[in-house]
Amino acid sequence: MGIGDSQPPGTEPQPAATEPRRARRKPRPGAGGPRAAAAESRPTTPGLSTGAKVFVGVFIAVLYAVGMSLRGEIAPGIVGGILAGVLAFLVLREIEQRRERRERRYRR
Repeated sequence: MGIGDSQPPGTEPQPAATEPRRARRKPRPGAGGPRAAAAESRPTTPGLSTGAKVFVGVFIAVLYAVGMSLRGEIAPGIVGGILAGVLAFLVLREIEQRRERRERRYRR
């Protein structure tokens, strides 16, 4: 392939006309189909209980507070640990709520 073989930009030959492309359609929620069948056949697994979420939050809070305290930052470590623990609890709760909403939507 030499320099003379290439074409100027924008002058490439157009591909042969084939059948027009159709837009892919997403299935409507609750319209049935493979997703609905898969959702019904899939067993629902229980998520974390509230006590387990609290335990994870407390565990993260203690780890963060101890880690920061060992570095010499006691007050910020305690405050940051409490905030990290609350954040972990809230994130786990939101994950559980979204999972439940998704399962309820596919059951309809």
